[in-house]
Amino acid sequence: MELIWGIHLNQVLLLLKQLGLAILGASALWGFIFSIRDIRRHSSKNWIVDDWLSMKLFNLFLIGTAISSLAFFLSLPTTRALAHEGISVAATIPEIVSTFPLMIILYIFLILITCIMIMLRAKKEEKFSYLLTPFYAITFLMAFFMTSYSAWRGSFDSIQIFHFMHGFHSIFTLGSVIVLDFLFLISNRSELLKQHVYSLFPTISKVVWVGLSFDFISVFLISKYFVVTEKFLFVQTVITILIINGVLLSGPIARKMMNSVKDQAHHITAKWRRMGNIAGALSITSWLTITVMDFFKGLRLDYKELIFLYLGFFIFMFIGHLLFEYMESRKAPLTLSNEEM
Repeated sequence: MELIWGIHLNQVLLLLKQLGLAILGASALWGFIFSIRDIRRHSSKNWIVDDWLSMKLFNLFLIGTAISSLAFFLSLPTTRALAHEGISVAATIPEIVSTFPLMIILYIFLILITCIMIMLRAKKEEKFSYLLTPFYAITFLMAFFMTSYSAWRGSFDSIQIFHFMHGFHSIFTLGSVIVLDFLFLISNRSELLKQHVYSLFPTISKVVWVGLSFDFISVFLISKYFVVTEKFLFVQTVITILIINGVLLSGPIARKMMNSVKDQAHHITAKWRRMGNIAGALSITSWLTITVMDFFKGLRLDYKELIFLYLGFFIFMFIGHLLFEYMESRKAPLTLSNEEM
């Protein structure tokens, strides 16, 4: 069923499935890293912060799980073949459907263990915290496989490898960008949280670069299928913006923010905080745009219209940043004595 501009319902559902998997996979990845840091830390302040961040990411994990699971089960009767924009390599309906038996089992298992963790958090928080590390490890591996296993051609040829690599990179790119943005926004109520989160900017940025490299490598595997269209050129424009923004975010912006909270020497200025908001909103907008273009192959929009929508969504994301920051500023500051910590 076509919704608008050549976008079909099944494409939206499969996009949401991939988006949810990227969010839950990245949340599990970084939640696992924080929980491991929590175990290895000896300083009480450090391990408390790592533990708090690990548990906070469970909320983001739940959002990703809900989006992906709901979209997947709704998409079962409406699945159609999709292709990477600009590359005429389409997964056929039989190839996509062939993944359903295993994917259904994986989703049921994912939902089951997530529900168990939700109940533990409500009734036995200490046990929940103890099991969070293996839970994150298991769910990350599941998400890694589920994002890769979008279609099965029956053999490991270059196109199948492309589908694998082009799937799981979203955990390290789109998902990690969303996690970074989430951590940036929730850290504003505590100087100690800022010290920890801001120091992670370069590390998470490196992971995003690695994810982008996987995407590039996967495309080279099927370079003979390139089809240059306006949408393909638009995606290259977005990637260029993304690279420039990434360099700034992992470079001068990250250094300025880290210096602002280092030993509480001085507070970050409103200018650099806004720069962080802009860079974060631009990263999410760009990665989400690239993901959307992957799924909406028949999108009937020209280059100018796509740019206009891209800018409009960026403004929407930036306003959302400011609104979330305003809501957080109205809450009491977080300290190590707070129960939340």
